[in-house]
Amino acid sequence: MDIKTLSFELSNIVLLFDDLHNAKISRDQLFSVFSDSSAQPIDIGPLILIRYPEQNIEITVIKDDGRAEIKKMHPSETDWALLPEISSKVYAAFSGCNLISYGFNYFAHISFEDTLDADTFLVNQFKPSLENIEKQTGSNITNISTTLKYEGKNGINQIAFLAIKPNNSLRITLNIHFDSSELKDLASLQECYIEEKESFVKLLANLFE
Repeated sequence: MDIKTLSFELSNIVLLFDDLHNAKISRDQLFSVFSDSSAQPIDIGPLILIRYPEQNIEITVIKDDGRAEIKKMHPSETDWALLPEISSKVYAAFSGCNLISYGFNYFAHISFEDTLDADTFLVNQFKPSLENIEKQTGSNITNISTTLKYEGKNGINQIAFLAIKPNNSLRITLNIHFDSSELKDLASLQECYIEEKESFVKLLANLFE
């Protein structure tokens, strides 16, 4: 299979803290992530949502969950370094709380030609591991969605595959979880985020060639 149709719908970095209700959160820093762009903030106590329309960046802070998400829709090649940069600025806006963990998330999408069915393709990729189930049920498996978890180079990786029937496509998501009380410095964070994205693309190319 040719993965030239591979595109990214979304990418994000999620920061998890122990307690955001008692933390100090600098709105000034969050609302001025881009010095040359105006933020569109919604601040209603337990939820802070900041949109930067020009950059298509969204920052969400959910105090009840101790969660801060920095999200980019339809990232381009230049955005893989930008997202870690913004995440570092967001991280610096919090004090009086402890980082518990953080994660990288990549949401990829592959479109299929009409001659190739996404469900059939995905079943065939995992056919050897499905044969015993088919034998026990006495029936062919025609559709699967699967999640795999394994230890990666930088953290715990979880990858999920799902065939999307209406538009005959495949959605693949990768989450990389870091149990760490400190965020990497900016240069290391950018290097790691880009490296993991490139490894993800290479993995898909090898799996689906």
